[in-house]
Amino acid sequence: MEGGAAERIGIILCATVQGITTMINSDMIDPGLLDELVEIALEQFLRGARPIA
Repeated sequence: MEGGAAERIGIILCATVQGITTMINSDMIDPGLLDELVEIALEQFLRGARPIA
């Protein structure tokens, strides 16, 4: 993987959202959960590995 840290971060975030989309399109999870799952993924991504305070 080439590119800077920002590009790698973008790839990881995109892969996460695409994974959620794939699971919804494969009927593995309820499509009604899309907004909530993306919101949770983004919150966790932005927070990193730190515990919720």
